[in-house]
Amino acid sequence: MEGKMKAALLYGPRDLRVEVVDIPQMTDDFALIKIMACGVCPTDLRTYIGSRASTTSGPRRIGHEWVGEVIEVGKNITRVKVGDRVAINNKIPCGNCYYCTNGADHLCTNLFGAGRVISGGDAQYGVATDKALYQIPDNVSWEEAAFAEPVSCVMNGIDNCNIKLGDDVLIVGAGPMGLLNMQIAKLKGGRIIMSDIIDERLAKAKEMGADEVINSSTGDFTKMVKDLTGGRGADVVVVSVGNRIAETQGLSAAGKNSTVIFFGGTWPETKIEIDPNFFHYNEVKLTGSSNFNYGVFPRSLKLMSSKLIKLEPIISHRLPLDRVKEGFELVEKKGGMKVMISPHA
Repeated sequence: MEGKMKAALLYGPRDLRVEVVDIPQMTDDFALIKIMACGVCPTDLRTYIGSRASTTSGPRRIGHEWVGEVIEVGKNITRVKVGDRVAINNKIPCGNCYYCTNGADHLCTNLFGAGRVISGGDAQYGVATDKALYQIPDNVSWEEAAFAEPVSCVMNGIDNCNIKLGDDVLIVGAGPMGLLNMQIAKLKGGRIIMSDIIDERLAKAKEMGADEVINSSTGDFTKMVKDLTGGRGADVVVVSVGNRIAETQGLSAAGKNSTVIFFGGTWPETKIEIDPNFFHYNEVKLTGSSNFNYGVFPRSLKLMSSKLIKLEPIISHRLPLDRVKEGFELVEKKGGMKVMISPHA
């Protein structure tokens, strides 16, 4: 398919321009996809604002939570056909490194080099390789399917928490990722306590199933959590945002024999102070969560198809491609929840 399309190109920090460019060229290894929705993710935001300097050289396409309709297929595409609705997994492990061969392919040392998707999703068309393509269930909308990548990340993190039925689970941060963590932790049998400093986000969390909510700016955060947990502290703490204050709060509210997981990366890089005795005497386990195993992506689509989690209420803004810069600014200012870009609106 030849012709022109609109695409958002990032030239440098906050220098995002929608321009007319060539539709991506096809090869035998690609499927050409008409992009129907693309979510704005905190990872994209860090690239947009330049907090990760190595990712800001441009011009480059941006956006990785994208879905669309297959328009053309190369001869090496075996998983989909023209007309299929597909979600894109942009994290393709190499399959050969130490981590791939030892059950941790999400930590692959060549995660974005082996058959990588080359197109960003904030554009009208994109291309993807065979291993990146997954059919969207019929009862999942375009916008719901665009959550497949973040839902997969959350599934990986919650799996690392080993939540038991009845555990008190504190989730620090009630943004889009916090709400996803909340819902999946609740499916595991946790009693959910959500914290944030924005009352509107806490109200949304309560509406969507949180058992308790705390505005951490209104008092002694650790005491508030302990008052809700019989004086013990949380059994599981998920810090859903990459923020040193949130991480410090999460640790302060962890009970004995608990698990604390840092779900979000902190950029620019930062440090926090910890007391080793806190971990030693209380047997607190601190871990992180990054990406997801390759096999989790189809599981996320299956979970969405089951309707056990709600995605539509998390979307606060739907914007056409021409307003993509506004979408990034909304996310930066926490002016809503999930922003969806519709390239063909």
